[in-house]
Amino acid sequence: MKKIQDVDLPVLEELRVNYYSVPDTIVGSPEPRGRMVKLDAARLPALRVLCLISAYIPWDSPLFSQLRVLHLEAITLSEQEVISLDTFLELLAESAHLQCLDLSHAFFVSYPDVGSNAPQSLDAAPGIYQLLLHLRVDPGTTVEIATEHDEQTTRRVSKRGIRRLIPQHPAILPILDSATSLHLPPAPPNSVHFSAASESDGYGTLTVSYVRTCDLHEHVRLSSAPYEYITDQQLVDICDTFADSSLRHLTMESEIFGEAALIAAFCDLPDLSTLEVSFLD
Repeated sequence: MKKIQDVDLPVLEELRVNYYSVPDTIVGSPEPRGRMVKLDAARLPALRVLCLISAYIPWDSPLFSQLRVLHLEAITLSEQEVISLDTFLELLAESAHLQCLDLSHAFFVSYPDVGSNAPQSLDAAPGIYQLLLHLRVDPGTTVEIATEHDEQTTRRVSKRGIRRLIPQHPAILPILDSATSLHLPPAPPNSVHFSAASESDGYGTLTVSYVRTCDLHEHVRLSSAPYEYITDQQLVDICDTFADSSLRHLTMESEIFGEAALIAAFCDLPDLSTLEVSFLD
């Protein structure tokens, strides 16, 4: 990497740096990982796409202001290295050309106490909830959230799911108020998969994938511990989340929901005019 840092690359538009080379390290573990890479913006005037895996650049780098795509993955910084939420939000505000922000197992921001706005449990994916709470995305933004819950690494197991994953307020996620269609694709047991969209122009989409466990490495074994957030409650919570929207179209591709859950869910959707149910043998 040292050789690249000292070379002028005036037409380079995309750069990917991968320092993930320790196969027995679990991504997302509390152990610090990630190497700082110093890139000279003057040597990379055309750079628009930057993908860093187990690596990061100085947070005050001028490069951020010219990027269209920023991907940060497999970073866990120590308490002395993390940046404040205000610093990260300021960095994003100054990234005027940024169109896509992709954070995957990236733990480098210190979040403040969210007080009474906090969900009952944040230990499954605290960064997602708190970042959305302060970010306030534009109505036209496409938001994709994928998170995994592994009981082997979670100290306290409590009810989880959509209510513990995203703030339940349309001022934070406008799609919660503007959605007109909701799709629940086939999903493994004890998981949440759904996508919401609006028929109106100028609105983005929200896609959420929340699964019980991640088997990223052969030595990570699936926990047999009972999962408290049952599937029926997931359906009720999803529909309740969109109760203030004019949801008219619902597509379901699973028959795992109980009758009571279906009745409770549909009561939250008084404007529902189209229901499509697909069962796979």
